[in-house]
Amino acid sequence: MHFKVLVVGTQLGWGEVDELLFPFFCYFDIYPIEQRREDPRFIFGKVVLEEEFNEFKLANKLRNPNSENEYEKETAEDWAKRNPYIIYEKDQGWGFWRNPQGKGAKWDWYLIGGRWTGFFILKQQTEGLVGIPGLFTESPTDLREADQARKCGINWEAMRKRAREKAEQYWDEAKQMPESERSSATRRLIFSGLP
Repeated sequence: MHFKVLVVGTQLGWGEVDELLFPFFCYFDIYPIEQRREDPRFIFGKVVLEEEFNEFKLANKLRNPNSENEYEKETAEDWAKRNPYIIYEKDQGWGFWRNPQGKGAKWDWYLIGGRWTGFFILKQQTEGLVGIPGLFTESPTDLREADQARKCGINWEAMRKRAREKAEQYWDEAKQMPESERSSATRRLIFSGLP
C-alpha cells in the first residue's frame, strides 16, 4: 500500500528528511547480512522454521489455488536456505534481521515525491523543492508545485480548490457510470488527496 506522509522539520533540503526517517527504514534486502548484524536499527527475531514454512506454503496455495504446490516435496530447511530473508544464526537458530521501528513491511521505504510529486502548491515567490516522480507520475510543469516547502509558503487555499475540483470531476464521472462500475470511481474520490 502506498500513502502520503508529512515530515515536519526545520530545514529546507533532503538531508533532514533522510535523518528523520532513518530510524524507521527497514528495506532490509538491500543490505547484506553482515551490515544488518552491525546496524543498530536491526534486531534478530527468531522464528519456528516449520511454522514459517507452512504459512508460506498456505499463502502460496491461496494465491495459486489451481497450481501444484511445488514446495510440498521440499523441507523447511531447504526452503529457508533459498529464502533471502530467513537466516541461520549460530546459537540463535533460524530467524531474520528486522527493524522493529519499521513495523515490518508497512514502512519499508520512502520516496520524496513519488505518486504525489508536486503535491504542494506554493505561494508566489516561494522556494520549494521537487522530489522524484513515481512510476506513473510526471514532474510538475507548474513552478509553483513542490514536494517540500516551508509551511508559510504553501498556498493551502489553492490546494483545497484543486482537490475540490478533482473530487467534483470524479463525482461527475461516477454519476455517468453504470452502478456496477462506481466502486473504482469512489476509491479515486476518497484517495484524491483532499488536504
